[in-house]
Amino acid sequence: MKEFRLEGRLMRRRWLLWLIPVLVLAVLGYQVVRAQRSTILQADSQAALAQEFAWTVPKSQVADFKRTIKENPGKTLTANARQSLAVYDRLKKAVAANDGWAFTKAYAAYQHLQGTPDVALDTMVGRHITRISNYDPTKPALNSLPTAQPFLILVALAFGVALNLTALTRRQEDVFALMPTSKLGIYWHRLVWTVAATFGAFLLANLVVFLYLAARGGIGRWDYPLPNRITGGTVTLGLTLLAYFGMMALWVVVLAALGGLARTLSPKLVTVLAVLLAVLLLSQTTVFQSGTMPHLALYWLPNYVQVWNPIGYTLSEAADPTLGNVLFPLQKAMPLLAAYAAAFAGIGAVIVAVRRRV
Repeated sequence: MKEFRLEGRLMRRRWLLWLIPVLVLAVLGYQVVRAQRSTILQADSQAALAQEFAWTVPKSQVADFKRTIKENPGKTLTANARQSLAVYDRLKKAVAANDGWAFTKAYAAYQHLQGTPDVALDTMVGRHITRISNYDPTKPALNSLPTAQPFLILVALAFGVALNLTALTRRQEDVFALMPTSKLGIYWHRLVWTVAATFGAFLLANLVVFLYLAARGGIGRWDYPLPNRITGGTVTLGLTLLAYFGMMALWVVVLAALGGLARTLSPKLVTVLAVLLAVLLLSQTTVFQSGTMPHLALYWLPNYVQVWNPIGYTLSEAADPTLGNVLFPLQKAMPLLAAYAAAFAGIGAVIVAVRRRV
């Protein structure tokens, strides 16, 4: 254990390692700035409600309601038109008062009157949760965490993994090689350190971004409902974020295991980084993504770089060519990533045991 603590102290003194959270923060910050400069965002929350109102009930539809009431084609249609106009007035008053909760209730009622009930809106009304507009420039932190581009984040984390695995100098490596300790122990300790340091940097960067977003728009609701197109019901925002962070944690483990394997073959930073980036860049190609080899696509690791796919897909949905690849859902994708990590780490351990050097 003394050797392990010594290695940890030596690695913490390598200033390059402190650039990892800065790099991840830069990627997250880029996504935040890009989202805040979106052309659909309005000047303030009231302008966002006004834009939502204009999109929800266009003037042509209001004219149709008035025409239906005037022509009186039937009791049911006329009553529906009158009720729709009443809800239209409620929406208008909510916008004028900048009352997001009143707008949410009226919006849910309007959707029912149009025969297109929104289960997420109904759940918000039941839980007394104000709907967050897509046009709002100051969304709560939980609703606006930059999670939409996991590929860029994983590239930054790959740099972190490579730096952690190759942080020690040649002289320091020679010192550890002379120590009477298990080379396998050093190998596993190095992998654990790499995972902890890299994922810790990821969490730290997300915490900084979260605090910034919370200062602007509040924290948000953990139980905020999102539509679940698989079940037709809703799923909470909190569980969705937990699934995202769980997948990212597994990807850090996979990258660390693969990087550890690459390091047993070549201890150079460039080599380790090239191997990790090659796997990530394969996700941007059409290899095993065209649907011609669906069974291979299920197990093709780069297909899971876009972590939102297994979170949202089921096997039946993914089999639809209009929806993209054939992918395992979350409950099967996570064990698959864990199996990849175990395989990479196991092969690396065998190489270390045979060569008797890390």
